[in-house]
Amino acid sequence: MRTILILALTFLLFSCQQPLETERITVNLSASPKGLNPIVYIGRGDIMVNDLLFMYLADYNPESLTFSPALIKAINPPVEAGTDSYPDAIKFDMEIKDEAKWDDGRSISGEDVAFTLKAMFLPSAKTPQYKSYASDIFDVKVDESNPKAVSIYLKKQAINSTEIAYGFPILDKEFYDVEGVLNTVEFTDLLDEEAYAQRSDKEALDVYGELFSSTEYSVEKISGAGPYKLKEWLDNQYIILERKENHWTEGSGNMLLEAIPNEIQLIITPDKAAAFTQLKAGVYDIYEGLSASQLDELKNNETYASQYNFESVQLLRYYFYILNTRKKELSDPATRQALSYLVNVDSIIMAAENGEGERINSPFLSVDKYSKLKDLPFDAQKAGKLLAEAGWKDTNNNSILDKEIAGELVELKLNCISTGSQLGQILTGVLMQNAREVGIEIVVENLDRSIYQKRLKSNEFDMTISAKGLSLSPMDPYSQFHTDNTDPGEANSANFGNETSDALIEKIRETLDENKRREMYLELERMIYEDRSYIFLYSPKNKMAIKKNMEGVISVKSPGFSLRTFQRVE
Repeated sequence: MRTILILALTFLLFSCQQPLETERITVNLSASPKGLNPIVYIGRGDIMVNDLLFMYLADYNPESLTFSPALIKAINPPVEAGTDSYPDAIKFDMEIKDEAKWDDGRSISGEDVAFTLKAMFLPSAKTPQYKSYASDIFDVKVDESNPKAVSIYLKKQAINSTEIAYGFPILDKEFYDVEGVLNTVEFTDLLDEEAYAQRSDKEALDVYGELFSSTEYSVEKISGAGPYKLKEWLDNQYIILERKENHWTEGSGNMLLEAIPNEIQLIITPDKAAAFTQLKAGVYDIYEGLSASQLDELKNNETYASQYNFESVQLLRYYFYILNTRKKELSDPATRQALSYLVNVDSIIMAAENGEGERINSPFLSVDKYSKLKDLPFDAQKAGKLLAEAGWKDTNNNSILDKEIAGELVELKLNCISTGSQLGQILTGVLMQNAREVGIEIVVENLDRSIYQKRLKSNEFDMTISAKGLSLSPMDPYSQFHTDNTDPGEANSANFGNETSDALIEKIRETLDENKRREMYLELERMIYEDRSYIFLYSPKNKMAIKKNMEGVISVKSPGFSLRTFQRVE
């Protein structure tokens, strides 16, 4: 049984070596952050920097992978808090740590939590991702007798309610709202569109929302609760972060709080070839995102092999085919099953990743070690048999299978849309060749990304290649697999599902017992596996080069390591 990526993939490198003072560590960054406001900008490059500048109420520990307190004293379970509008409501009571302070010595308080949520939900603020992520929050209240205590209210309890209530970064109210513009509005006022539109101070609030989302508070003015501060930022070249002196997190023993390097330099090099050249020149202490061929080149060169250790950590991402079951050619499960036997996943992993990938059979990677699903072998003979049983045969001798569907002779020709990426070319090329041998013609359309997205959202395709990123929180299968979401533009583009799977998904969403929920995940993955409207391929690995004199935590948590834990060793 494969080792599940969500479990026990973190470890310390070289823990027996003697640590040295670490003045600066240097790491690559493939894209310049758009802005250092963690509520507005949440791209991969943004997060990598923001996670060092700002702090969450709670976050996933990169070593244990448990959701753990950061700014708060403890993660408390929810309590019932039903209202007339939300009878199933719950609330999370929390208290900021006594020692938690802003850089000028002011205490971090519940008012900062309330401010952050108000800024997040301000209609004119450009925070669509967080508005969606935290959409179940309907109120926040600061304890009048304890300014460090605050309660966050959610409409109902769900499997990821704890992460929603605690899993966002906190901003300094006095720094980001000097004029106190948001003092005039309650959080609940922002959720009533009609009432908000009639407010006398709407214009002032709208102006502030634009200001909050602007470069002023993402490039020019930046202040966070994290142990690092911005020292220098030269756009598209580098970012240097400096550890704060006598920060309140020192000596905490909490991996989410402490910081070892005095400085962290992130060199921005979007050109992967140029970045690789810099790596070989010894520029980087840590380099992530090596291609399979680059990793082989380094490993097979004595000079580089003597300078670097090489690590591969499974990424929270996977690749798969989507088959559009609305199409008459793919409406029969037997036809889709035949296609799944024509996908040589092991060959794909070798061709695309030099073997550095983990086969998967479902999207629920967190229950992988419990799964009873078997890897499907590449078996053209089995595919041919299934196609014959489904009624496909070549009646007009043109080497393409056909059959009569609803009185029409239909040939088994499928269009596969793709963005034409290198991986996409490998995936489509392998399948095209294998399909042709059993009488299926697959025509690949390499499209501009904007056109590709339009076709995908309008369901104008037979099949496509896709990738999906995951988080460490429990996966909610509703958007991708429930039949509520099969209309154009929604996530269930394969048109998977029926009443039975829908009921199971709804049950998963409300089941808090992890063991019970696991059994439901296993049943749902079996349904998806047998339906074959999705053909799952593999989860890639983040391939890294780390100088031999560096020690730190490697983790499946993005970006694959904890920068703040790295130090030089003898």
